Amino acid sequence: MIAEFGVGSLVWGFAAATLSAGLSVRWFISFLTRRGLAAFGWYRLVIAVVLAVLLLAGALEETLATR
Repeated sequence: MIAEFGVGSLVWGFAAATLSAGLSVRWFISFLTRRGLAAFGWYRLVIAVVLAVLLLAGALEETLATR
């Protein structure tokens, strides 16, 4: 891949990925400092209840059987 795109593309891609990861982590730490993990916990509980209802209703049987 380096032969096709060159080293410059690799360096720019690495720099962009590093910058975006740093900004994302910084924002996420700031968000957690202000609001904590309660929103994440409630979100996970709601998703678990929805999936349990779908499983009990048989709506996911076909999806799970294909795997």
